[in-house]
Amino acid sequence: MYIIDAPNDTPVRYATFTDRLFAGLIDTLILAPVCAIFFIFSFGFIGPVVVTWLYFALLESGDRQATFGKRVMGIIVTDMDGEQISILQGAGRYLLRYASVLLFMIGIILMFFTEKRQALHDLLTQTLVVKAS
Repeated sequence: MYIIDAPNDTPVRYATFTDRLFAGLIDTLILAPVCAIFFIFSFGFIGPVVVTWLYFALLESGDRQATFGKRVMGIIVTDMDGEQISILQGAGRYLLRYASVLLFMIGIILMFFTEKRQALHDLLTQTLVVKAS
């Protein structure tokens, strides 16, 4: 568990755009073959959507607080107090990513202008993406 107010006054290091981009690319490499299998052998687009949603929601709300891509990049997802997020926050965070990329990715671009490098989906779900300590 990552604690935002560390007793030794260690400053919080928020994940950069590059950290999050590479984590997303790694997750895509992991999910692409799994989603292809689900697409071919299950319900068309519904299977891959459910698999991807569960992947992000369960892993980001789990004990390690990160997908495999985030783990490789050394970043985790926390709530505003540095605690593990709930499954509902994880599920909502995933779904709201679509809102972040709509309208020319303005929700993602917000990351460059917010103090805690939060994209729209982070702001709406009250989550942070930080460097793991």
